[in-house]
Amino acid sequence: MTLDGETIDLLPSRNWSQQDVYKWRARGKLPGNLAGLEITPDHVKLAGETVLTNDPEGAAKLQRLLNEWLALELGAFELAQKRAQQKPTFFDQQVMKPATPPRPPPEVKRPGGRIRIVIPTPGCRGGHAARAAQPTRHLPNAWLQPVLARRPIAHDWFASLAYTRMAEHFGNSSEGYFGPIPCWACSLGEVADISDPGFKGIFLTRKGGLGYFSRGHLARFRNEVAFIGTLESTIEGIGIDLVATGTDSQQRIAFIVTEGYRTKFGISEQTVVQELAGLKTYGALVMSVSEVLHSFDALDVVWTVPAEQEDPSNPQAVESANPNRRGGIQGIDAHEG
Repeated sequence: MTLDGETIDLLPSRNWSQQDVYKWRARGKLPGNLAGLEITPDHVKLAGETVLTNDPEGAAKLQRLLNEWLALELGAFELAQKRAQQKPTFFDQQVMKPATPPRPPPEVKRPGGRIRIVIPTPGCRGGHAARAAQPTRHLPNAWLQPVLARRPIAHDWFASLAYTRMAEHFGNSSEGYFGPIPCWACSLGEVADISDPGFKGIFLTRKGGLGYFSRGHLARFRNEVAFIGTLESTIEGIGIDLVATGTDSQQRIAFIVTEGYRTKFGISEQTVVQELAGLKTYGALVMSVSEVLHSFDALDVVWTVPAEQEDPSNPQAVESANPNRRGGIQGIDAHEG
């Protein structure tokens, strides 16, 4: 099958991630998994129709099925976008705020953990003095437990509203292209144009993909699918939902996802860990809710879009700030926008 001059030869007994040598999904050329794709030595099944491999017109029929499926998917997505955009956001109106430099990172304030000391006393079991207990460290993200417990809204709403609040927080947003895909981009560095090799920041594609990109390394999320890696090579996880996004004192971007995400890529967990480590080097984190709550790396700000809203017809994102960042004030500093 061919798309934009790139041809993929379909081979039996391989899933689409193995067939997709041009990374059409990671590059946004395909809006989703090919519906019902089944490849055997004697036939190919797509979108409920079967094409025999010995059919002289089989290649043309398969190409027609691909084109029809792609047109249908894109049409459905555009319709969903129109319904979702009942209230235009600041970037939908194409009236961008003047680009301003990113806010300087806040002063690093590490939580002051209390140390519990056990004094050895005579008469300990075995005749030996008890060992002093290890110092206890408080988990700096414990304040996020009630924040992350709220079920997130559907992805298209989440991506649009979360990106809007993040762009407002970092003070800039501009239109551009992520490869061939129109998008909005928020720079976290000196380069504002996402097509520039030196760009570092977050982006939202017109198809609803929310992600991070820095010097060829990326993380992108759309409709329970996660792409992590580089433009040339990504791993693809199916069934991974975004719960929240956030940032830490180093201005690294955190994508907080559902539990068990490391097993959803269809490859060894060791390989997934290596890809996550590489992404972290370039300024982004992918973590489950439990990993965030038990991490000793504090998040400063977290953005969520709960499914339960005061006004369901006008959902809002919630920005929650780390109370320990402001001199140890207890509670959660959250406001909606």
